Amino acid sequence: MALPGDAVINTALIASPRGTFNLNTANFQGSRVYESIYDNNNLVEIDVFDTDDAIGNLIIQGDEFINLSFNAPGTPPLNYVCCLDKIQQISITGTQKGRYYTIFGVGQETFMSKFNYVQKSYNTDIASMVKDVHTNYLHSNKSLNSEQTEGQQQLVIPNLKPFDAIELMRTRAVSSTNPSSTFLYFENSAGMNFRTIEGMFKTPSVKTFYRSDTVASSVYNNSDYNNIISWDVPQYLTSTEKITLGGLKQRVATFDARTRQYSNNDVSPPYVIASQFFRNLYVGNFGMFNYIPIDTTKPPTYISQMTPYQLGFISELIQSYLNIKVNGDTTYKAGDVITLYIPQPVSITNLPVLDPIFSGQYVISRICRNIGKIQEQPRYIDNIECISISIV
Repeated sequence: MALPGDAVINTALIASPRGTFNLNTANFQGSRVYESIYDNNNLVEIDVFDTDDAIGNLIIQGDEFINLSFNAPGTPPLNYVCCLDKIQQISITGTQKGRYYTIFGVGQETFMSKFNYVQKSYNTDIASMVKDVHTNYLHSNKSLNSEQTEGQQQLVIPNLKPFDAIELMRTRAVSSTNPSSTFLYFENSAGMNFRTIEGMFKTPSVKTFYRSDTVASSVYNNSDYNNIISWDVPQYLTSTEKITLGGLKQRVATFDARTRQYSNNDVSPPYVIASQFFRNLYVGNFGMFNYIPIDTTKPPTYISQMTPYQLGFISELIQSYLNIKVNGDTTYKAGDVITLYIPQPVSITNLPVLDPIFSGQYVISRICRNIGKIQEQPRYIDNIECISISIV
């Protein structure tokens, strides 16, 4: 009978032109897969107990690929294929009878970005530029889930590595539908993404988790598969950053070098949650000054209009984040929306009320899929970092 936290290892192997090392049950000791909306590629770590010096006989040269596939019982398998980055020896057991290794893998795009350079002039929208670098300079065969960008921009990439070129493009991208334009280029289990965090928040929730109020009980008698094992809030509020990033008010100044025209505009971003008393105390002057050169003879880039909305959104986004530990599940990924139901911390015996601050919808910003040794229970645990713009 399958239990919450069980894991099914479908494939775990190292493949190279010189042969294949199949990490069977005796070799495979555990793994960790890291997905993050802040990182360009997924990271994979596999712990191996090698009793036959199979890794030594394979003659590791850096041209190997790692293939890892797993799932929780009843959920679809996740398949991670990456390049072998390095191997670190943990320890030698007994009298040289076996060795523990940790094998590290990264996406092939990371390798491609280390030696390719982008030297190109663009005159198109940013999403098309990112797609060009993704396809022709990173040579990625992974799908790219891209959000539409506004405006046509003339941009010269003067000899940058592909990830650096995308970073430059990302900072100039203006979303057609999400004014904050907080674009990120990242990988999750479904492929590569060029999306805004605001756009992620608008997608439907893929799963609901509940926090038990007592041992072996839940606020809604939920299945253990949906139970939050533990949770914590590393940061709850940072008012100074809200002010510094112009969450209350910021000034955007533009200067057209051709017409010699200078203008400025004070903006109060609409995303920021702040009481009127707080605003009255600290909104007397702008917290952020942005100077943006423009050229009215070229197609508009909309960067000056986007900037205050983006910084305001970020000032609210960094206020709080929440970590949860749950039984492993492969139905969600970095960038997905999940719902958390957490009871209020009050001493009552009847059905508790949900916490109005921490219950709600969140975007998964980071996830570590942790599979332990076969004797561990639960064996498969997901550690998830969640972000929200409405937590305070």
